[in-house]
Amino acid sequence: MIIHSFSIAYFAVEDRLLLQAKGGSSNQNFWVTRRATGMLSHAIQSLLAEIYELSGVKKEHLPFAQSFGQDHASAAHSPFADQLDNPASTPLLLFRIDYGAVDTDRGRLVLLDESGNGQEFQLNTEMLHAISNLLAQQSVIAEWSLLLPPTATVSNQPRSESLLH
Repeated sequence: MIIHSFSIAYFAVEDRLLLQAKGGSSNQNFWVTRRATGMLSHAIQSLLAEIYELSGVKKEHLPFAQSFGQDHASAAHSPFADQLDNPASTPLLLFRIDYGAVDTDRGRLVLLDESGNGQEFQLNTEMLHAISNLLAQQSVIAEWSLLLPPTATVSNQPRSESLLH
């Protein structure tokens, strides 16, 4: 699936994050629990390390991403909250994650529920950094006290949008 935009928002009623990926005419939604947030963050960090190893960038040469405020995301209302009543957009509960480097700038991230339903995404490093940062930001909003690592980046551009196009 080629992603055109994605969003990560905390839903207090569910005590879960909603990750929604939009690609052309299709959408894929995932509920991400506290446990799965840690798994996804670890998978993204490992995937980025694989990609940078392929490109010859040494980990010690990667600057850490700048932290960002919570003003770009809201726990009060997600832009996708109204779509949850539609059965076609019912989120899958993230259960299993698979990943691997595709080339020196892209990685493959596969998100699956317990039954094996899900989606494969090919994401560039910028998108992976953005997802990692949003997971960390939304876990703070959720007050989960997760110790998610800062994401390393070779760019100094801020990645603080909760909705990325």
